[in-house]
Amino acid sequence: MVSASDRFGMAEAFHTHGADVTFGDVIFALNIPIPIRSYRVFQAAADIILPIACRMPFEKLYPTGKEQEVNVEKFEKYFNEAEIIAGDFLFIKNICLRI
Repeated sequence: MVSASDRFGMAEAFHTHGADVTFGDVIFALNIPIPIRSYRVFQAAADIILPIACRMPFEKLYPTGKEQEVNVEKFEKYFNEAEIIAGDFLFIKNICLRI
């Protein structure tokens, strides 16, 4: 799940139904290759990171303008491991169209 913090209902539903989820918020929004594989760890990380991230310029966290048209192969291994890819379309598009 590329962006659970802005799709928290979807993240909670996956967790509730026992899905094996990699929460990719830190990977895709912050460009830090740390996969979070536990819902509990995701919640704790969100409690710590979101108050800081919310004060960052939007374009540092999310593709805007021309960056929406760029397809990159960073972190594609997380997509290749996944059975289901869910979350924000622009994060997904920028990786999946290259795989």
